[in-house]
Amino acid sequence: MLQDSVKTEKVKMTANNSGNVSNRNSNLGLSGQISEFDIKNDDFSAWIERFELFVLLNEVNAHKKKLMFLTFLGNDGYSLLSHLCIPSKPIDKGYDSLKELLSNYINPKPNLLTERYKFKERKQGSDETIHQFVTSLKKLSQFCEFGLNLDDSL
Repeated sequence: MLQDSVKTEKVKMTANNSGNVSNRNSNLGLSGQISEFDIKNDDFSAWIERFELFVLLNEVNAHKKKLMFLTFLGNDGYSLLSHLCIPSKPIDKGYDSLKELLSNYINPKPNLLTERYKFKERKQGSDETIHQFVTSLKKLSQFCEFGLNLDDSL
């Protein structure tokens, strides 16, 4: 009986080639959906936010959170993280440490002067609405460290 259940689970996971693990989530009694991190196509910052929301929704404890993080990284993400952890193994580090290692590698902190230059040089396109332009400026300002002066800079 248990073997049949395991075989069924393997078939469901194999049949889902999109990388989405929603079938696995529902079979484990988890709420919501989270797909494996695709290092080539996913924005790590956005993915980690979704992962942390998923963990909160499911009231996952700290140890299980780390295990789920390592599992949902996918093969390429886990391989990269393993190399970043050398001489340790990912399982030997805490969740926050693992997240920081991967984040610093995938999204290194941009140069402040370069980011401010890009912000100051951004011009509104002729086919761009004011709303689109301001949204673009806000996105550019995220690494400029304007702080309370952001509204004045916009």
